[in-house]
Amino acid sequence: KAPMSLSQLFEPRSIAVIGASSNPERIGGRPVAYLLREWLPRDPGRRLYPVNPGRTVLQGQRSYRSMSEIGVPVDLAIIAVPSTSVLAAVRDCVSARCHAAIICSAGFAETGEAGKALQAQIVRLAKGAKMRLLGPNCLGLLNLHAGLFATFAEAGRFTDHSAGSIAIASQSGATMSQLLMLARGRGIGLSRIISTGNECDIDVAECIAYFATDPQTKVILAYLEGCASGERLVAALD
Repeated sequence: KAPMSLSQLFEPRSIAVIGASSNPERIGGRPVAYLLREWLPRDPGRRLYPVNPGRTVLQGQRSYRSMSEIGVPVDLAIIAVPSTSVLAAVRDCVSARCHAAIICSAGFAETGEAGKALQAQIVRLAKGAKMRLLGPNCLGLLNLHAGLFATFAEAGRFTDHSAGSIAIASQSGATMSQLLMLARGRGIGLSRIISTGNECDIDVAECIAYFATDPQTKVILAYLEGCASGERLVAALD
């Protein structure tokens, strides 16, 4: 895989939030609020599509019943629905020719055999469509140079994060949040931050390889709890 395949994750022109909520405090409402605040206003070419079958307007934006209703391919989908609805959401993304999806939902390989089987099904579906997956069970990602907060992290509420040249790839969402808040408190600028969760597709090794090609990044921090492929990690470090 070419490391640049992650560019649509970090530099999307269009984002859908599946399971979007009109309440900016909820998991499905936070990414919408964050993206409306900073990412959308920075560039008139950007598009945000809240997806919720029960709403026509949501946080002041037109809301769509499904990805298919949007009618154009979307670069990135943020999936914030219960694990039982994730397969249908991924299927919807695939039929709408979405390039990549962040699965925030928990309840997959980390929970046991049934969760593992469900995760494997989702991976097969996405692979067949060449759609990249981040997660599941992850906190999402940020590109501070682009004002992109594709996350439901509490830290996204703060508007005084500074953009800089340090990138972070973390398997743990809690560690990612903690590092983000520590950097904010000390005025340390970050470039891109990603939490990989269960790593059903994108892993920390691929993120390191991508960051190494990113002109806005000069330092890479990684937090690993385990490594599925030593070879991939060594290649990325090279």
